[in-house]
Amino acid sequence: MCVTIDVDEDGREKLGLAGTALGGILAFFGFILMILAGFIKINIDDKLVLMRGYDPDVLPSFLLTVGIIMFVTNLVMAKVCYDSGYPETRGRFQNLLILFLLYLFVIIWFIFAASMLCFSHSSEIKDSLKDGITKMMNVYHNEPKAKLLIDRLQLDYHCCGSEKHEEWYAIGWMNMKYININNPETKKKLVEGKVVTDSVPFSCCDYLSPRPCIHHDIKDDNLHKKNTDTLSKRGCSHILMNYFDNVVLLPSGYAILMAFFVQMIMMVLLRLMQTSIGNACEQEDPVGIGIAYIIPNCPCAMCSTGDPMKYVKHAKKKIKGKKKPKDETETDDD
Repeated sequence: MCVTIDVDEDGREKLGLAGTALGGILAFFGFILMILAGFIKINIDDKLVLMRGYDPDVLPSFLLTVGIIMFVTNLVMAKVCYDSGYPETRGRFQNLLILFLLYLFVIIWFIFAASMLCFSHSSEIKDSLKDGITKMMNVYHNEPKAKLLIDRLQLDYHCCGSEKHEEWYAIGWMNMKYININNPETKKKLVEGKVVTDSVPFSCCDYLSPRPCIHHDIKDDNLHKKNTDTLSKRGCSHILMNYFDNVVLLPSGYAILMAFFVQMIMMVLLRLMQTSIGNACEQEDPVGIGIAYIIPNCPCAMCSTGDPMKYVKHAKKKIKGKKKPKDETETDDD
């Protein structure tokens, strides 16, 4: 990181063009990130009723903020890099390059935080989905809205229960308005005024099963053989988390992490250009060769950034050039 490079005017132009290209790419990614924030918001809102104790605005709002910052910042950086690559327009931002670098250094950690938030958000969504689906299952028997949501979820995603279909065995999911509670067999299954039995809703049936669905008296071997082979085997919270992880969270996290590294490359290019321009100007040759580096005082002696006395020598040379030769002074006195 502390290796020095001699960069001439042609090299600075190439650095400027490379920075401009990366700035354009990152600005476009910032725009995509804003769209992604909306996509995540819509998908989370669509499943929000199934989540319990979850704030759906945290992830989309943060991604939207980072996307806007990336879009605006990199549009400006693209302009700065382009102008700094040519001596005719360099003066517009020359004295502000170090401030732009410090600003970029802060911004890249916001980008890094956005990627980490995507990776870490999975467990939070998983817990809220598990709790939310279980809550809906418990009110399935007397709330039409909950029944509609659970049936649609189980049919659309070919799943059953929150984590497994056996969860329905402990829930009185049947509406008691349609149950004959005077039946002796029914009375045996009553628990706290609800019928609790080894049955699941019809929406748990696997549509790919080659035989009619068995979703009542599932554990009764006298009535059925291979009792559960007609039911969806996977839990709905597991299915939804696979969707969020594989379609939303992990791709977003890896994409943003890649943008983080590209943003770092852009910052390195801008730093090389800034140091090269500064050193060339100090040598009083703005279009000449300037030493470019990232770290000004390298701790490794073998990676020195140049002669530490170069500015002193340059100042002495400048002072010496202003003094008149001795014989010329004597001639003037005569």
